[in-house]
Amino acid sequence: MGRVASAEPDAGTSLELDAIAACVIGGASLIRRSWNRVRCLFGSPAYVSLDNGMSLKDILDFIQNIVKGGILIAAAGLDMLGPRRGAR
Repeated sequence: MGRVASAEPDAGTSLELDAIAACVIGGASLIRRSWNRVRCLFGSPAYVSLDNGMSLKDILDFIQNIVKGGILIAAAGLDMLGPRRGAR
């Protein structure tokens, strides 16, 4: 948008899952409702690097979505397997 000096009203739609995935990769917990802003900030460059790297390697879009979804599922699964705080 900055290069062409124009924007569209629907730019950025469907990026909600990417934002959630970046936070989960950074260490935010989906189950315990605990998160750390700094760790989420470290998850964002990791996720963006993954996304850009796959785009530079000309990996097909649907395969990119499968890989990103698999990483999100793995991060959420590791979160579920982690120690539970306050468990009775």
